[in-house]
Amino acid sequence: MTEKDAVKCERLPEARGWYLAVAARPDPRLGELILRILKERSRG
Repeated sequence: MTEKDAVKCERLPEARGWYLAVAARPDPRLGELILRILKERSRG
């Protein structure tokens, strides 16, 4: 499970789980691509 979800499970009795800490860093070009697509779609 994610680290975020693990916090929710802390109170469970005998919770035997583990989580993987993730530091995601999307490629900056992804943001540029998304903005370009949104601009194109807003033009009609």
